Amino acid sequence: MSSIIPNLLMVQSLGLYTTDTWKYPAWSISVEFWTYLVFAALCCTGRRSQLVGSAACVVVGCAVVVLAGKGMTVTHDFGFFRGLFGFFTGYFAYRLWSARFRIPPRWLGRCELPILVGVVLFIVYAGGNAWLEIWGPLVFAAAVLVFAGEGGAVSRILRARPIGLLGAWSYSIYMVHAGIITLAIYLTVAAERVLHTQLRMSDPLYSDTWLISIAHNAYVGDALYPIYLAVIFAVSSLTYRWIERPGRAFFNAAAIRWRAVQPAE
Repeated sequence: MSSIIPNLLMVQSLGLYTTDTWKYPAWSISVEFWTYLVFAALCCTGRRSQLVGSAACVVVGCAVVVLAGKGMTVTHDFGFFRGLFGFFTGYFAYRLWSARFRIPPRWLGRCELPILVGVVLFIVYAGGNAWLEIWGPLVFAAAVLVFAGEGGAVSRILRARPIGLLGAWSYSIYMVHAGIITLAIYLTVAAERVLHTQLRMSDPLYSDTWLISIAHNAYVGDALYPIYLAVIFAVSSLTYRWIERPGRAFFNAAAIRWRAVQPAE
């Protein structure tokens, strides 16, 4: 409970705690909030200062993450520097895309499938390897540059309405999934007490976690995944409609009103 105020102030992931706090996915919201403030401050400087400051953020962020020795898994401790590294790498990807020279969309379209395969292989083989994970922002920046052209078959698939909805709900999905997992844990424990039977088993890959099972059959938990995903999608669609969109509209309107009352220069 002592972390509620820091969560409201978005400071819970600035090295104040030794673990992620009660709303653990929100560590990234804390990091993003302060990273955006850094970017806003740089936008108030000259063009050259903005570029130099952004490059410094990439270098400092990368250096701190490397020295931490935990790869891109830093969150509550050095997550802010991870945020600087990733965000400003993306900023330079945007600047590159906005530059005068551009690769023809048809060539970018031909690169979509290879870059997609490369990203998947990177995720599979870099996960857990602190030194490989450091390359993540550069790998994903390359993917963003390729898919920004939207000129290939993969982009056409991604423009399908169901996938578009998942993209719109993605922030809500990220924020609600942990709560649903916690609820599933409590329901499973309650069911064990009522039924007087064990419904969990230790994960053979991760000793500090467990799987839902019946008679130590882990495939039971796998069979529940469609239900789990359906619940997440349903809840996320509601939070997107009734919380995220109204909240965004409220703050956008407040920003417009604030601009309107500023004296003209």
